[in-house]
Amino acid sequence: MEIYTLRIALLAQDANDLDLFIYQYPSRFFFAVASDNVQIGGSVGNIHKNAPYVIQSFYSVMSVVCLLMTTAFMNATANRDFEYGMHQFIFSSPIKKRDYFFGKFIGAVIISIIPMLGVSLGALLAPLLSPSLDLAPAERFGAVIWSGHVQGLLNFAIPNIIISGVLLFGLAIIFRSSIVSFIGGMLLLMLYSFSQSYMSDIQKEWLANILDPFGGTSFEIMTKYMTVGEKNAYAVPLSGEMLTNRLLWLGISLLLLIGIYLRFSFNTRKEKVRKEKTAKKIAVPAVSAAVFKPGKTNVFSFTIFWNLVKFETRAIIKNPSFITIMLIGLIVLIANLTTLTRAFGSTMYPVTYMVVDSIVSAYGAFMIGFITFYTGVLVWKERDSKINEIQDAMPIQSGILFSAKIVAIMISITIVLIGSIIVGVIAQTAYGYNRYELDVYVKSLLVIRLSGFLFLTILSLLFHYLINNRYIAYFAFVAFIIINSFIFGLLEIDTNMLSFGHRPRVVYSDMNGFGPY
Repeated sequence: MEIYTLRIALLAQDANDLDLFIYQYPSRFFFAVASDNVQIGGSVGNIHKNAPYVIQSFYSVMSVVCLLMTTAFMNATANRDFEYGMHQFIFSSPIKKRDYFFGKFIGAVIISIIPMLGVSLGALLAPLLSPSLDLAPAERFGAVIWSGHVQGLLNFAIPNIIISGVLLFGLAIIFRSSIVSFIGGMLLLMLYSFSQSYMSDIQKEWLANILDPFGGTSFEIMTKYMTVGEKNAYAVPLSGEMLTNRLLWLGISLLLLIGIYLRFSFNTRKEKVRKEKTAKKIAVPAVSAAVFKPGKTNVFSFTIFWNLVKFETRAIIKNPSFITIMLIGLIVLIANLTTLTRAFGSTMYPVTYMVVDSIVSAYGAFMIGFITFYTGVLVWKERDSKINEIQDAMPIQSGILFSAKIVAIMISITIVLIGSIIVGVIAQTAYGYNRYELDVYVKSLLVIRLSGFLFLTILSLLFHYLINNRYIAYFAFVAFIIINSFIFGLLEIDTNMLSFGHRPRVVYSDMNGFGPY
């Protein structure tokens, strides 16, 4: 492969996107290691905060969290030439298909791995700075064991970037659509959710191991019987269940990469040439100035608002990608419900709050991803269609356009939640349980959960309107959510008034109903 191709692919990445992740990740993991008030992947207990087990856990968790980052990098690399109309010049230049395809892919993989190094950088800085900042005592840290960092990269960071990158890059370069790439990311999350649903049955751990494309399940299986001393001193090697999982998914990715390479072509899609019919001259009547009477401008109109809501809602729910994403979530939900009454060898009744928990588990990550992605789609669809200047010149208040997008997304989410309630009731009936408690469904999903989604929707739209780059807006939104989840605990601020979107925690129990606990 010619070196210049790889260099072009590396340098062509958006420097702002990369800088955002490089500076963001070390600080996040610095606080996770340095302070007990910040947790990633759960509490570490008596284990050293920089133990090999903890470092590998961080790499495992962030391999899933960074899926959005990988999607953005792969999609931007694959579609940049088509987006700016440069593909015809490049495809006609003396460049080999092999160099172009693999140069772009390897460059995107390297760029995606660089931010993951923030895990090690933050973990190395924490023992040096934490005692002086009074974040954690010095005895909470042990010696730096480099095998934890090396195995974190070899077990999780590098393989997961390659595994997810092959699928995302292939979908982007073949279909030339960011929506299709996003669906590919949802498919990976679906497999991850499948694997987690089988972890409660020790007889099916082998199935959970091979279904997880990120390897976190393998790590959990191999470390569940390790002592505190072993977790402090030894890193999980690339063997046993971990080796089986990594070889399986890397093999699948290699075959998929070869298939995508053979499918990719420098030939652009052929467009049907329509014969132009001879236009007949039609007499156009003169328009009198008295006929056109412009209405009132810059005022709220309920009719315009409602028509925009219907238009935006139809644009979402009739989109094949929306249907596909929600079907993926539905499959995950059904898989969760099939194991609802069995856990750790015991049998339970499918009570309503358990079904609600399954719905939240199945659609939680999907909804956040849906809000993150579709808010960007709604904001940028006019710019992508080159009609944004026409829309800006229309006599419509900006507030109406903004509110219509919010309402459209909330209606779409409500439709999905209502569908999940119907599936939950059907599952309870199939198990022979008929105490449905519809009020618990409505209050838990259509009030408590939906109100939380409203906060996120408004915030995501705000980032897209303020930031003139969709990918940086994606990253800023996700970064804000993560920082907002731990920064107030780090500062030891308990009030919900300062934390965005936080409300009193409401828990349901059959004895006391809804209440704060």
